[in-house]
Amino acid sequence: ITNIPKTKARIPMKTLYLKDRSEWRAWLRKNSRSCDEIWLLFHKKKSGKRYIAYDHAVEEALCFAWIDSKVKNIDEARYAHRFTPRKP
Repeated sequence: ITNIPKTKARIPMKTLYLKDRSEWRAWLRKNSRSCDEIWLLFHKKKSGKRYIAYDHAVEEALCFAWIDSKVKNIDEARYAHRFTPRKP
């Protein structure tokens, strides 16, 4: 987890950069019950960097009753997508 300042938002956010869905599943397995939110960091396609695919991130999150919501631009090459536990 990395704390990075939001360039367009008011408060810092906890971000997580993952290269594939197995890393996301491992993080969820370990943290899904103790964490109330995480912002997954994605690289924009034009960056050419490897990152977890959005649809894979959502599929894994749903397995742990987590959902996606807001998106925030970080800079020209990256954005963050917020994931949280689903409310009962």
